Amino acid sequence: MAGIFKIIGYSALSVIIIFIAIVIYRGISARKMSDLQPWHNIPQLEDNLTQASYNDFSEYLAAESQFLDTIQDHVSIDETSSYNRYARNNKSSPYVDGENLNASFEFLPDGEEVKGGILLVHGLTDSPYHLRAIGRVFSDSGFYVIGLRLPGHGSVPGGLLEVTWRDWYSAVKFGARMVLKKIENRSDRKFYVGGFSTGGALTLRYFLETSSEKLRVSSVENHRVPDKLLLISPAIGVDPFADVLDLHQIISWMPWFKKFKWLDLKPEYDPFKYNSFAKNAGDQIYDLTKANEKLIKEIARDETIRDKLHPIYAFQSRVDATVKTDKLVDMFEKIASKESELLLFDINRLAETIISEDVKEDSLLHSQTIKNLVAKVWVVSNKPKADGHGYESGIVIKMVSELPDKVTDAERKFDKLDSLAWPENVFALSHVCIPISPDDRFYGRNSKLGGINAKGEKKVLLIGDDLARLRYNPFFELIKKRLVVSFVRST
Repeated sequence: MAGIFKIIGYSALSVIIIFIAIVIYRGISARKMSDLQPWHNIPQLEDNLTQASYNDFSEYLAAESQFLDTIQDHVSIDETSSYNRYARNNKSSPYVDGENLNASFEFLPDGEEVKGGILLVHGLTDSPYHLRAIGRVFSDSGFYVIGLRLPGHGSVPGGLLEVTWRDWYSAVKFGARMVLKKIENRSDRKFYVGGFSTGGALTLRYFLETSSEKLRVSSVENHRVPDKLLLISPAIGVDPFADVLDLHQIISWMPWFKKFKWLDLKPEYDPFKYNSFAKNAGDQIYDLTKANEKLIKEIARDETIRDKLHPIYAFQSRVDATVKTDKLVDMFEKIASKESELLLFDINRLAETIISEDVKEDSLLHSQTIKNLVAKVWVVSNKPKADGHGYESGIVIKMVSELPDKVTDAERKFDKLDSLAWPENVFALSHVCIPISPDDRFYGRNSKLGGINAKGEKKVLLIGDDLARLRYNPFFELIKKRLVVSFVRST
């Protein structure tokens, strides 16, 4: 028996030694990454602005503007012809006419009574800029809009080295209070929350906690249950690899292994999104999705809460390299009401010859899970040719869930979309493109980032596949029309 314990002991010791060796090897390999720059350090100012009290959101915006300017000045570099967001007059600078578009924003409807309010929350490594077009849809329709910057974002990548998802969630609750304060004493005014990617995970949590009487008292006092939830490419599930990203802490506290804190160290040419990626950021979103998964299961088991949930509306590409589409479908299966809707964008079937077989397989769209959903599930696909052989570039919208009341005219429900078609060079929508208009000055089809077409040799560029990633949504008009139908006209 003693021999067996000795073997087990040696085996366990061997595993530990191998594990430590792998971590050290990875740490040494990380030293080959690009050099750390001033913006890869933790900012001297703590990003905790949402923990203070303000009379209104304009006071917060003033404090935030000063905060972001101070950090920008601290890491600012000399003017350069290269793209760099930290050169004040650079083409990649986030400053436009003196305004830092990485900051939170507040949109007020013009010339009409406020119909309600909505809080919009951006994604991981992004900034509120990514939701400005969505925000305009609501403000143009009579809604008060806040687009909130999450702690650690919109400044320097180093801001994500130590931040936690609870810091982000605390900010979300602050943003919700600001929206509610604006529409207070107006019980008939609608209150919505919505988010993109990580912002989707955070607003989902707010939506579920405020909907649960058990959790409301301790977690979100003095808050109101949102009338509807908007999710855009939401982080309901992410790659399990993110769970091990925090292992860098074993050695990254040592200066020699400082780069091991980073998954990527890339040039910062994007004015509103970090290209460098701190491992802590990935670990935090993984922890958030697991916490949400637990909450979803709790509510799914409690019919008194589940059956009273307000509608959820989601927009998602079927192929997404950042979040897991099937996890979103699973969530709809567990808790989405029959008033909820999910809109999925399929791939461009005209490009099937250059798309891998596993991606072409659309088993998710034909799964029994989707067919049995009580919510409406729409799919944007290529329009079949009249002869039934092949596809056209134009799109068709069809319902794939079978339980909802039959919709006889899907085209009418989304208004006329005859002008929408797949661009010739687009084979699929990406995770990042869904909320971005084709006319966006930075990411749109005619912009430097959205229209980039670099040619050369493979294995040369630091940014690799990023160049091929679609930055704008050619079907943004569809989303815009759907938001008006689902969130505005329904009021």
